[in-house]
Amino acid sequence: MASMYLVASFIAGYALMRLLDRGPVFLAVIFVVFVAACEIAGLWSREIPVVMYAGNVAFGFLLVVGLAIEAVLVRRGLFPHARWAWAAVACMVVAFTIWNLTASGTGLCSPDSLLQGHAVWHVLCAASAYCLYRHYATEIDRDPTPARLGGRV
Repeated sequence: MASMYLVASFIAGYALMRLLDRGPVFLAVIFVVFVAACEIAGLWSREIPVVMYAGNVAFGFLLVVGLAIEAVLVRRGLFPHARWAWAAVACMVVAFTIWNLTASGTGLCSPDSLLQGHAVWHVLCAASAYCLYRHYATEIDRDPTPARLGGRV
């Protein structure tokens, strides 16, 4: 779960940092807060319908927060287009669907099969991370002046 918490915390934290026009110290603090919140949520031991585990709720919540903020940033014109963001979302939606359909105890769970739904989940999550990276790379630099970069060029 730690890798999921780290990725979701970065996505939401990075989006929030850019939305509020804050710097990397803000990102570091909010990142630690988000990861800690996920870990605390993960301590809840009761099963939750559809997502099974409270840690998954925290992961999904941070992804939705990050997505909502990215939508605001796209509307503000920080990206020439949002196709990579949409590709990242599509990968995650398909990954989540496959994860749910092939979970233990479901009709599509086949432990003896060479193709495992959980493995497909991981591959699609990696594809989503790549698409998210490409989305971030298309961001238009709003103010590349040395003052904005902390006096360094």
